[in-house]
Amino acid sequence: MYHGQNPKILHGIGYVAKAQSETLQALLSEAFYVLGKLYMLMDRDHVGLITFNNFIHFMHDAGLYGEQITKMQNIFVGVDIDRNGTLDLAEFLCMMFSWGASGEKFDKIFGGCMENALVVDHAFRIMSMAWAKYDSDRSQALEYSELIGFLKAELPDAFSFATAVVDEIYPESIRSVHPLPFRSFMHLLFLLFQRLPGSKSSQIDEKIHEEPDKGGAGPQSAKWKLYVSAFAGLEADFMSLDKSKDGMIDIIEISQLVDLRPTYEKLDILTRLENKFRMVDEDRNNTLDFYEFVALAFLMVQDGTYSE
Repeated sequence: MYHGQNPKILHGIGYVAKAQSETLQALLSEAFYVLGKLYMLMDRDHVGLITFNNFIHFMHDAGLYGEQITKMQNIFVGVDIDRNGTLDLAEFLCMMFSWGASGEKFDKIFGGCMENALVVDHAFRIMSMAWAKYDSDRSQALEYSELIGFLKAELPDAFSFATAVVDEIYPESIRSVHPLPFRSFMHLLFLLFQRLPGSKSSQIDEKIHEEPDKGGAGPQSAKWKLYVSAFAGLEADFMSLDKSKDGMIDIIEISQLVDLRPTYEKLDILTRLENKFRMVDEDRNNTLDFYEFVALAFLMVQDGTYSE
């Protein structure tokens, strides 16, 4: 371990990038893998999205303060296209790209691992130059023909696998009306590299790619299925906390889960937990039923403490 390295982030990513060549395909293959690992590390609650509070928590852990935090906050807000206070995978990739394009380095974000920082920086620089050749009108979007030209010329080995991903992210019904925005382009590239035979990115959790509003309606929609999965998880958590099996949980039962944390972390988490517990305990009986527990979970996800 070298001076300036962050063992928590290094362990969370658990990989040191090493591109096999200087081609864009080799660089992006490594870059997207470590970026996918970083995305999952920032997603402290494992919901497939990065909340603003989780993001700020990670930035502080990484050692970013002052002007760098303010700059990254502004980038976060700028790439949060749907203004919901969270970043999906595509928005996260755009944020990381914008960070590098602004002249900032990635070393602290990757816990001081210079290999990962340099691979991502190098990959994004070459990709940016390649993008500029096809985005001739500087609209930050590519027409279908421009996209195919990019994939065929810049990623020739991956091009044969690109058709299915292009049809998924940029179907004909859309490409005939709108060009492909940069956000969707980044998402498309990530999926393409994930699906290449032998790709390390295939290990990245598939749920981080799901578009909540894509496909199906009602119970068949991705958003509906996400909610069902989330409530099932909350029910399991509630039952595991309810040691007395009376359908209610108190602050002591919840606090026991924090006992194994280091003292300084435990005090911080318990303080926030007790405050939120009082906020959702509507009948003031010092216990929570399942619905009050759901409200507690919602508040804790917002500040990134539910997973803790």
